[in-house]
Amino acid sequence: MPLRVNSKSVSALLDSGAGVTVLPSSLIYPSQIRPTTQRVTAANGSNISVLGSARVTIRLGLDKFI
Repeated sequence: MPLRVNSKSVSALLDSGAGVTVLPSSLIYPSQIRPTTQRVTAANGSNISVLGSARVTIRLGLDKFI
């Protein structure tokens, strides 16, 4: 589905049942990244390494989410 994350156009798969949203660092401004102790685990049980947490602006059509 086409989205805009921090004004960058991307195609994304949305999982409404996910506990967290994971984005590539290329979509995040370095100043947005905050340290976190949160651990992220994939559906297959493997750990996902994260750089930190961030609050971003996502636009889907005319709707805006922060």
